[in-house]
Amino acid sequence: KALHAPSLCQTHLVNSDLSSGTLDKELIEAKYDASLPTLWLMEGLLMYISLDEQFTLLHSVSSMSAKGSSAMINFLESSVESHSAQCMSAAKLKSALEPQGWDVVIHRFGEPSLNFGRFPANISPKPEWSFAVCHKK
Repeated sequence: KALHAPSLCQTHLVNSDLSSGTLDKELIEAKYDASLPTLWLMEGLLMYISLDEQFTLLHSVSSMSAKGSSAMINFLESSVESHSAQCMSAAKLKSALEPQGWDVVIHRFGEPSLNFGRFPANISPKPEWSFAVCHKK
């Protein structure tokens, strides 16, 4: 059933190569107001760019975020030792955002906070499917 809910804010599409490190410049050109709280949604994104590009993107997002901003960040944390150095992890994500004033809470698929009755009770939660819920203080 359609809700027909009116938009309470203006929406602008901004084309950007998120691995290029130019997101902040492109947002400013699109009249983005970094003084206002923003909700950043990064789902199904980080695992497709290099770890260095992930940190560059997180730094850009953080520098463009006012107090009161939030971010929902999906990341793939590899438990395979030979691959884990190339992947984001909860510790790496926290070390990138917490010094910049973010509270970061990690949720893993299978934990009560990220289960929704679809995860088998006899299997441990999976770090390969993780979400960070972040709020800038």
